[in-house]
Amino acid sequence: MASVTVVSRLKELVGTTTTVQRSALHWKRPLRGAVVAGTLCAITIAIGQPAMAIPLVVGAFFTGLADVAEPIGVHWRSMSWTALWLTVGTFAGGFSSRFGYMELLAVAVFAFCCGIAGVVGQRGSLNGMLALVMFAIFAGAPESPINNWENAGLVALGGLVQVCAFVVPVVLFAPSSLRSARSQVVPFMVRLRVGFDLHHVFFRHAVRLSAAMFVATYLSILLEWPHSYWIPMTVAWVSKPDRDGTDYRVVHRFIGTMVGLLVCTAVIEVLGMKSYGYSVFIAAGVFTCLVFVRSNYSISVVGVTMVVVGVFSLNGEPLAETLEYRTLGTAFGCLISAIAIMLWMERSKEQAT
Repeated sequence: MASVTVVSRLKELVGTTTTVQRSALHWKRPLRGAVVAGTLCAITIAIGQPAMAIPLVVGAFFTGLADVAEPIGVHWRSMSWTALWLTVGTFAGGFSSRFGYMELLAVAVFAFCCGIAGVVGQRGSLNGMLALVMFAIFAGAPESPINNWENAGLVALGGLVQVCAFVVPVVLFAPSSLRSARSQVVPFMVRLRVGFDLHHVFFRHAVRLSAAMFVATYLSILLEWPHSYWIPMTVAWVSKPDRDGTDYRVVHRFIGTMVGLLVCTAVIEVLGMKSYGYSVFIAAGVFTCLVFVRSNYSISVVGVTMVVVGVFSLNGEPLAETLEYRTLGTAFGCLISAIAIMLWMERSKEQAT
């Protein structure tokens, strides 16, 4: 009976990967984010510094994930906070990678902090997740001619450019809207203290996330695969405070990544992507992700995969040689997250909202 239930649930989740919530589709903000990311990528190619594209483009791209419909005075502050936490995650990840197995302690602590951040609201959850993704990427990325300080600075710059792309037109045409009043909310420290309770959904989530990231990072070190960040990065993306949310993310993440890798192989390897073609390809990935991120997660993941694979391929990584590792890394990351939520689960999605 249990196996029948699992199969039925899996079929249901797979079915949702083809469902698009049309009411959640928006084009203007994703187009702006894609143009910014693609332009920054083209600039790094033009100046002969493609290695700069990795932090610069990712910083702009992930800041674009915070570009949602909300009052303008709140909007630019939210995007700025996201850029800040992306920078913190980048620096912390790169710094921890210097210390071998001590990285395991660092990732466990950082993951707990990112998980507990959800107690402050949806924005805290988003920033915590993105900061942890950046930590995973820059802790496990291959050797680069760019040092840790420069990576963090370029991520901040990419985020700043994305914020400016939103703010500058507002300054020119509606400057008073930038000073719109903030909504009254419970003070940050008060909300944070509430979360430090063994029975609080986000405390449990933080503990699970910490353990899952520890296991994922240890496994990536043990296996010594190229781009070992892929396993913990997957865990950071798919782990949610509740069972339903995690199951949804796991299935959509795996299918979206597989489709994304097929797209990357077809365009980069088969068609032979060159030079400025990468900036167009990466911009297309950013646009795909930002358009579908709230309407169909699996399609959004296709876009994320295009961006991540694109910036590394731009820097000379042969996609064909790492395709198998990325596929297995995604599977391992999804499996670790699924096991973690099963061991100490929250039964309903409503508990995590």
